[in-house]
Amino acid sequence: MSISLLEKDTLQLRPVLPIRNIAIIAHVDHGKTTLVDQMLRQAGAFRVNQQVEERIMDSNPLERERGITILAKNTSVRWGDAKINIVDTPGHSDFGGEVERILRMVDSVLLLVDAADGPMPQTRFVLRKALALGLQPIVVINKIDRNGARPHQVHDEIFDLFVSLHANDAQLDFPMIFCSAKLGIATTDPEIESDNLVPLFEAIMRYVPAPCVDPEGPFQMLISTLDYSPYLGQLAIGRIERGRIHIGEQVVLLPIEGTPIRTRVSKLFTFENLQREEVDEASAGDIIALAGFEKVQIGATLCDPAMPDPMPGIAVDEPTVSVDFLVNTSPFAGREGKYLTFSLAGEEYGIGILKVREIIGLMSITPVPQTPPHIKGVINLRGKVIPVVDLRLKFGIEAMDYNERTCIIVVEIAAGGHKISMGIVVDSVSEVLNIKAAEIEDTPNFGATLDTAYILGMAKIGDNVKILLDIDKVMGTEEIEQLVIA
Repeated sequence: MSISLLEKDTLQLRPVLPIRNIAIIAHVDHGKTTLVDQMLRQAGAFRVNQQVEERIMDSNPLERERGITILAKNTSVRWGDAKINIVDTPGHSDFGGEVERILRMVDSVLLLVDAADGPMPQTRFVLRKALALGLQPIVVINKIDRNGARPHQVHDEIFDLFVSLHANDAQLDFPMIFCSAKLGIATTDPEIESDNLVPLFEAIMRYVPAPCVDPEGPFQMLISTLDYSPYLGQLAIGRIERGRIHIGEQVVLLPIEGTPIRTRVSKLFTFENLQREEVDEASAGDIIALAGFEKVQIGATLCDPAMPDPMPGIAVDEPTVSVDFLVNTSPFAGREGKYLTFSLAGEEYGIGILKVREIIGLMSITPVPQTPPHIKGVINLRGKVIPVVDLRLKFGIEAMDYNERTCIIVVEIAAGGHKISMGIVVDSVSEVLNIKAAEIEDTPNFGATLDTAYILGMAKIGDNVKILLDIDKVMGTEEIEQLVIA
């Protein structure tokens, strides 16, 4: 039986008392990320003498550059005996889809509104989505210390907004908190002084319902968002709606469209403060991250193979901006961008980052008879057998003993109408570089007898040169055909 938020009142589900799941939603620059910073501090997530940057949840370089939240992110704090899972969401309208996707894994929202600006367009958008899912918000009027703050008038404007969005009687009776995220204070009455966020934490514990789930049934989870690890690949993030999950347990992935895929959970994480904490098992009601999937999508369902029961998918509003995709006619088309750089025999090479699927440490390689020396064999990567090529030997470089820095880069190559995953063994991985067109030169002419079609160009980085590879052309078409047949 699938569980939707609007159906939960009719089901015999049990609340998981020690857990609260909330999202913080607001218009851009109304103080969501600053409030999360202070909640982490006052809940004891940091040491007393620990130096912590402002807006610590905005960890993406582009977010720090622009000063806005772009991706929804998970964290948690401990308050008393309870664990509060918090999702910090974007406030900019361009990233509203991030908000829509995560609302299915929380039980309430903190609606943050600026005490001077009042409700803004994105406030209306995110509140409409929360009310439609039956969530009961806690309204937080922030920046009460700001010049021009008018908390009481803003309260009335928020109530009018709820009415205009056809909130039900329970939603209209929303609890109200006044705070200054910058100062780390909250109160239920702006006339009463405070020196901490205790009233906010108490409101969360009082008004946010514990997740109503089925802890005894077979495992079921809706994938609400994704993350990526360079070592584990894609991570599926969501709330467990039913049952428990253990590392190594087999699950079935039910995509929105397509054939169910059986796989095994290789890693399991919960969120503790700012860290993903690896655990052996997790139970219904908690928000978790799972690894072990080659391809996952938001809105798909993970469940017990004995009961493949899909949940309703996540509906996201259609975009309102049209985009024309045209052929890039630049002379540097296909070359400028991000490259994963690695070392071979002391020289530096680069592969386009979009070709890289993951990086893994050296593992057991099974030799395949009657293959060229540079094809080392095959590995079992989470249930999928992929070929492995030693790039040293492919390039005619002297072989060397593998060591702790040797690793395998898993790439996707295309040639002859085929797409396959392949591992390439390199001496070591260096870093990801954003290489601009002005830094790339054409490959020198080494004479007609030397085929350099597999080299995209030469990147000038400081005093060094990095050889940029077209990984699709490193392996010849005939070799790829052989690998596909094998």
